[in-house]
Amino acid sequence: MMDASAFRRIRRRVMKRVAPDFCERKAVYIRETAKGQLHCIEFAPGRFGNEFSVDMGVHFSGLPSFEAFGHKPKAQHPEPDTCCLQRRWRDSANQQLLPYGDSNDDAERLITTIVVDCLRLLDTFNSTWGNGEALLDQLPPSTLVADAAIFKRLLDCADLQERERLSGSMTIRSLLPGWFPHVSPMSIMLAYFAKQFRESDGVCDYLAITAAPGQGHIMAPRARSLINGLK
Repeated sequence: MMDASAFRRIRRRVMKRVAPDFCERKAVYIRETAKGQLHCIEFAPGRFGNEFSVDMGVHFSGLPSFEAFGHKPKAQHPEPDTCCLQRRWRDSANQQLLPYGDSNDDAERLITTIVVDCLRLLDTFNSTWGNGEALLDQLPPSTLVADAAIFKRLLDCADLQERERLSGSMTIRSLLPGWFPHVSPMSIMLAYFAKQFRESDGVCDYLAITAAPGQGHIMAPRARSLINGLK
């Protein structure tokens, strides 16, 4: 089983070969697209050693950092946890913690597979949503209000299968499959887009959704700074 330093060298070699437009900042790889999206890929070590996970993040140029919804209060640079949308890469068996591998060739094949798939997902998001304005047409305030009501039912539901069904019935999650967006961050993101692209039409309606029942658990005090930035 290889160690972390050997894995890191292989990871850097693969990223330079497969994703040369990304720059590295402490195991986080970042690029900004011509369409105004910020993409992050992070390789994080596992808790028990000799394993790792991979997270992706999408943000938009002009949006403030969304670190208020993450776990790191003072991020030093963009990373998935500061993006408005995040997802974790999983293999075909739905595993999210992956071993480094027994050889350099094993590690290089695995990292290449992961990076190619991450690029496919990020490129699709970039070509579909561009600078984010198109999301305003697909997600008016009334849709977010309905999703907030569904999410409140999900929180109150004890049955796992029903919770999964309710989650899948939310428009934001069917529109952005695999990213599992939450209502409040989406509402704030769309409020910023409304201010940027629609002369502030809809800003107040989007922000009001953050006070809907079931949204308080994600609205930490630091998240209020995002709302204040729209006033």
